[in-house]
Amino acid sequence: PYVFSSLTALMLSMRERGLARSGKLVGRIAAALLAFAFSMLAIGGAGQGTVFWGFLLVMLGLPLYVLMRFRGGPADG
Repeated sequence: PYVFSSLTALMLSMRERGLARSGKLVGRIAAALLAFAFSMLAIGGAGQGTVFWGFLLVMLGLPLYVLMRFRGGPADG
């Protein structure tokens, strides 16, 4: 989830046009890239077993996500 969140922050920062004029764009992009790098290092340092079970738990949540999208819940964005 941290990897996905950091990449989402990067995408949202790049969409905001007013940030480039205010000089905040570079800072937000740098923060998102640092968060991504840290998340990848944390995942790699957690070990194979932890990564495996974490992946399985994320995959178990996908049917709930699909159900929420189908019913028009909070995932509609």
